[in-house]
Amino acid sequence: MNESAPLFVGWRRAFDVALGSERKTAPVRRRPRNMRSYFTDDEVAGLDPQFVRRLNRARHRAGVPFIITSGRRTKARNASLGGAKRSSHLTGHGVDIRARSGRARFAIVRGLILAGFTRIGVYNGHVHVDDDPRLPEPTLWAGKSK
Repeated sequence: MNESAPLFVGWRRAFDVALGSERKTAPVRRRPRNMRSYFTDDEVAGLDPQFVRRLNRARHRAGVPFIITSGRRTKARNASLGGAKRSSHLTGHGVDIRARSGRARFAIVRGLILAGFTRIGVYNGHVHVDDDPRLPEPTLWAGKSK
């Protein structure tokens, strides 16, 4: 066996090294862990797929339910709710998640941060999160639910 070979380099490579094979094997790639979706198709309709994947990771890390109270909006719906003219809800990059207690808000915000979100709004009845590339980040704000 070649003394300069690392002690453990994966079973395929170790087997080749032990046999003195000159053939180089490609590294074994692990399949991504299939994380179940915590959301129904209706809840995430119109949302950016990459945003939904990150939201799923956040939900997994938070350990509490994420009930989406508002996802993608039309301009008319956004105006009727008093949403911002450049709302991330209009582009499929923002959601509001119900949070009725301080403990739930904390768990949700923690999960969002661990999943890499950097635009988070904390309100008394919900948490807003978005990853809209048009808007500045990182930012965290607080407000009162309407």
